[in-house]
Amino acid sequence: MKKLIFSLSLFLSFSTFVHAQWITSGTITSTTNSVGIGTTTPQSLLHISGTGTFINQSSQFDPKSLIIQSNNGGRGLANGAQLEFVIPANTDGTNPWGQARIITVAGNSNTSDPTGKMVLGTRRMFNKVGAGATWYYGDDITIDGVGNVGIGTTTPQTNLHVVGTGTDKDGDNSRPLVGGGLTIQGNTGQRSTTSGAQLEFAIPTNANNAGMWGQARIIAVNGTANNGEVRGKMILGTRRNFDKLGTGTQYYYGDDLVIDQAGNIGIGTTTPKEALSVNGNIRSKQVTVESANWPDYVFKKDYQLPSLQEVKAYIDQNQHLPEIPSEQQIAKEGLNLGEMNKLLMKKVEELTLYLIEQNKRIEDQQLQIDKLNRARN
Repeated sequence: MKKLIFSLSLFLSFSTFVHAQWITSGTITSTTNSVGIGTTTPQSLLHISGTGTFINQSSQFDPKSLIIQSNNGGRGLANGAQLEFVIPANTDGTNPWGQARIITVAGNSNTSDPTGKMVLGTRRMFNKVGAGATWYYGDDITIDGVGNVGIGTTTPQTNLHVVGTGTDKDGDNSRPLVGGGLTIQGNTGQRSTTSGAQLEFAIPTNANNAGMWGQARIIAVNGTANNGEVRGKMILGTRRNFDKLGTGTQYYYGDDLVIDQAGNIGIGTTTPKEALSVNGNIRSKQVTVESANWPDYVFKKDYQLPSLQEVKAYIDQNQHLPEIPSEQQIAKEGLNLGEMNKLLMKKVEELTLYLIEQNKRIEDQQLQIDKLNRARN
């Protein structure tokens, strides 16, 4: 009997304390394992039900949502209202530690400006404030007072600002992904040569920012059909109206600039064969071709100049000059401008030697003619 009276007294005291601390304007329902606010059938530990919140809510507070208030004596840039996620260290639920949090602070120090700033982060061991490594919350994702999102920075300068420690240009062969930047993943089921991870650039067609259409893209696919190969292929292109697949004119992305799995670059071709392969016309003010072993050796005294009889015999048999590619070879392999210019210069120099030799013979003949003419007179 005494135990019953004591238990009843304890319950009444606790109830009085609870009612002294809670101020409600709706229905609070408590079940064995869950609490419902605005609902008598809570579906989780805490279930808040309201009439819905407008996305364009502009009042000081939104009464239809959960409000977390921080009484820190004013609008602070470094402290604010926090929602913390806690997990116990022990299996019996003891020694709980915060694992991640969402904290909102003032977007600026102006007390009349309600601009906010939100920071999300996980707890980890690092030297956050320059006072040595300890357990801090990281400022991992920030949404600032103008809506810019920062990853790795609390002061984003654009819509999405990603800051990392930097990435080695030579990559990291010890893991499949290289950190320090932005990764776009395409879940294609397996490594594919036709589908992959895409970065698309979209612009609206209407003045009210409606009718969004992608205008250009960068897509990365597998360089080969072998799942064991990790070589990639990148394709850049703009959207335009053309018959890409032979099934009629439609809006497709063009495969305009390709970097293949060997590092070759293709313009107008998806299968470049050289460091730069262009399937189309090139216009330029100047092209510089580096070449070694320029044929000035033709003018050296020890150079064996082929006789014109030898050249004629080669032409009669092959229908092209010695060392110069044939028509069939050019049609199959194309024209190497650097090598061809070198060969043409060699032939010009050889031709010059032939002309010099021919001119000497003409001069010698003229001397003989002049001598004969003088003897007659």
